[in-house]
Amino acid sequence: ARAQGEREEERKALSELVEEQDAAEAERVDAPYRLAELSLGETERRDEGVDTLRLAFARTPKPRRAGEILTAAASLDPDHDGLMSVFEEVARGSGDDGLLLDFLERRASRADANLAQLQEAVERAQGLDAEERTERLLERAVSLADAAGGAATDARWALFGLVERRKAAGDMRGAAAHITRLMEDADVDERRQLRLSLAAMAREEERDLPLAADTYAELLAEEPT
Repeated sequence: ARAQGEREEERKALSELVEEQDAAEAERVDAPYRLAELSLGETERRDEGVDTLRLAFARTPKPRRAGEILTAAASLDPDHDGLMSVFEEVARGSGDDGLLLDFLERRASRADANLAQLQEAVERAQGLDAEERTERLLERAVSLADAAGGAATDARWALFGLVERRKAAGDMRGAAAHITRLMEDADVDERRQLRLSLAAMAREEERDLPLAADTYAELLAEEPT
């Protein structure tokens, strides 16, 4: 209750500051942003916060400040359509690739995310050399495709991306798991190429010789002659 009361007092003071002509310009400009930040942090005021932020940004665009507020708010409620709409407007218009990736990641977490959106997010993360974020997004794409029918068919690009990520990390067994998924929807020739690729990766710098041996044995079993 005390915290709620303090927020109400701050909200009142900020509202007055917006209209205070004698206040420093920097304070007056930031006041509506802070008002939006307060409202976006409360479920019952989130719609109000979206409107306040949109108005503040229209009057005095501050992409970095707006981005900080929106990133935090979207972490709380990525399923709020109005919030995500203004977040996308700010992020795409900011020229800030990092902020755009923040938006794309929040959008990717939504239940209505699609593979085209995930692919855009992955490409943006790769462009920023954000390796951990790239891998999380690739995993999200695989999960999304599996829920809709199967990543081996619909998100092969994501599985190939995960193979490369696991290879870069020296995790040959992890790479093998993703290659096994790829083979679920591959013809005989592609399965052979995938196994050859895995064996070569495992042999490289003797990363995983037992895995290489097992993979060659599988190739021989499929082609005994």
